[in-house]
Amino acid sequence: MKTLVRWLVVAVVLVLLIAFPHGADPRPQIAQLRTPVVYFRWSAYLDHLEDLWHRIAHGSLGMDVIQGRPVVEIVVSSFASSLVLVAIGLLITIVFGVAKGIYDGVRGHHGGRFPLLSFGLQWLMESLPDFFMILVLEMLSFYLLRHQIQVSFVGSRAFWSGTLVPAVLISLVPAMYLARMVRGVVEEQLEQQYLVAAYAKGLSRRRVIARHVLPNCLPVVLESVVPVIGLLFSNLVMVEYLLYRPGVVSMLFEAMGNKGFAPIYTPIWPTNDVQYYPYDAPLVFGGVLACGLVYGMAWGLARLLLRAIRYRRSFNPYAAPLRESSWRFGVPWQMIGGGLTLLSMVALGVVAQWLPLPPPEQQDVIHFGPNDTITAPPFPPSRIHWLGTDAQGRDMLSRTLHGILPTFGYVLIPVSGIVMAATILALVSSVWRIRWVRELVLTWSSLVSVVPSVLLALLILQIPDVYWYGVRISQNSIHWDAVHRWVYMAIIGVIEIGRAADAMVRRLEDAAAKEYMEAAEIAGNSALTKLLIHHWRALVMVMLELFAVESGRVLLLISTLGFFQYPIMPSWRLESVYSAPVWVFYPSSLDWTALVAENARDFAATPWVLAGPIVFLTLTVIALNLLVTGLRIVAQTVPRRAGAPPLGWRYEVVRKMSTRTAPFTLHEEQRTR
Repeated sequence: MKTLVRWLVVAVVLVLLIAFPHGADPRPQIAQLRTPVVYFRWSAYLDHLEDLWHRIAHGSLGMDVIQGRPVVEIVVSSFASSLVLVAIGLLITIVFGVAKGIYDGVRGHHGGRFPLLSFGLQWLMESLPDFFMILVLEMLSFYLLRHQIQVSFVGSRAFWSGTLVPAVLISLVPAMYLARMVRGVVEEQLEQQYLVAAYAKGLSRRRVIARHVLPNCLPVVLESVVPVIGLLFSNLVMVEYLLYRPGVVSMLFEAMGNKGFAPIYTPIWPTNDVQYYPYDAPLVFGGVLACGLVYGMAWGLARLLLRAIRYRRSFNPYAAPLRESSWRFGVPWQMIGGGLTLLSMVALGVVAQWLPLPPPEQQDVIHFGPNDTITAPPFPPSRIHWLGTDAQGRDMLSRTLHGILPTFGYVLIPVSGIVMAATILALVSSVWRIRWVRELVLTWSSLVSVVPSVLLALLILQIPDVYWYGVRISQNSIHWDAVHRWVYMAIIGVIEIGRAADAMVRRLEDAAAKEYMEAAEIAGNSALTKLLIHHWRALVMVMLELFAVESGRVLLLISTLGFFQYPIMPSWRLESVYSAPVWVFYPSSLDWTALVAENARDFAATPWVLAGPIVFLTLTVIALNLLVTGLRIVAQTVPRRAGAPPLGWRYEVVRKMSTRTAPFTLHEEQRTR
């Protein structure tokens, strides 16, 4: 019953948000230099809400605004196309994710060289932005076409290039997520005594995995189906949009007023003849309803299968034994590597203005080559410009390095608020056990699971009162005040708080289920005393881990929004291009999201313009993932004692030697007696 009420609340919140007056896409208004006089009126909002509820109550969403087709017909046709991709992607995710998770768990437990390569692949796939992987794939297809190899992924209707390859693209990140979950179960199972008995009976490792480890992974796979579906839909946004594959997510994106060519194919906006599409609330509701139905079917199927195998989620009542660290100073190499990488990037951002690089705004206008050849920007990578230049001839390496500190600032501010709010909600829910707060966290998390974070952020940012907040328009420029960035970061924080609080609540509930917590409660300890004595270590480690995880997630989210021309601090300038006045995006901040937004349109002709911000963004997320891995290792280990034998293969040698000499030591002791 609670679950039904929770999803009803989620549906009501989505309807209230969808019915909010959006108007037309604000960007063409910039192109036509229309002064945005926008005032929110409750009467207009209530009219939209009444119209949407009337359509829902009568079971008909009416006609769409553009083509005049029935909304249900559009949603059904789009839903069938996306369902094929989701089904194939889910199959690839389960097969590859389970196989990789078992491999990482077994090989990582016994040691070896290949697990490091497997972990590196996982860190890379989780760190690259979705749109960059798709753009690289498109550039590969352009390269093959140039060499007379007929391969095209954009708008392809062939099965392998139009269905299989997009399904693989959307399943990469979900497969890595599932592999991480399965790996944790495998490592936990390999420490159980019944597996030691199985090995003692002479069973091979393959049979032990097939008979014991793999069946115990099934509940984790079923519990991960719903978040995996969420990740698949998040990746569908970019795949359907950039590869021009019509589906329910691209339909939802276009119904929000974004119909048209992707940024990399669209020319700069002229001051006239701009065609734009209005916001279609019934069509948006139909798309969200279709996504919700997929979530509901996946959730219901997973629960039925879990009930069929008689699985019931339970917490381990025993405290996990802290293993002795194999590192001399008790700090794993993952934490050292991630920390040094982040510190190096901060140092580069601090000393960027003193490096022997051109200033970030200096334009390299013209180059003279051999045989009196003349070239104009953008210039490719060379000894003068290591990462090339943009269309205005500005050095991309210099602009990327000068954008390190602004980008980190824009990430740290919302992440700090996310972690603080999630911690407060988790403590009130788990330690003080206020149930309605727990239901609030679950509802919040469910809301951001139904709609992909990118679409939810765009749905809010495209509200005219939000988009135009703090705007300043003059005859030749349009810019926003600093208050706009705080509104932007607050929206990102609100979207991510629910997911972060839910993750922290689960960790604290697992810690609260331990037997020593029950003993502390019987002893009469208050909630505050239990927090200070027992919960403190787990809470600090979870906060640090959550801070690193959310930093990477927020960085990827704002970079994707920048690709859709929604950076943190936008600004526009009226310039003359071929004697025609056009509005050109000109960032007022050098953060990486602004660089992505500024250069996305030039990527098809000059791929290097996005190399700088994307490479540094990927390195940052990889470093954060290394920190998360190191924090998890630290939470499960204690520093090695002085004089204690080293762990790993050295420990195995010492253990075997001590086992051989043990009888002689016992004989000497008996003879002494």
